Amino acid sequence: AAADSADAVETALRDAGETTHRIGHVTAGAGVRYCGQLA
Repeated sequence: AAADSADAVETALRDAGETTHRIGHVTAGAGVRYCGQLA
């Protein structure tokens, strides 16, 4: 049971990391476009 919950936590952390990474790319892309419009 402990191993199962450790796997679940690891999977959740990996998913959260990928989601954060994706959001970071989207945010950075939007920021670049926004800055380009201001320039």
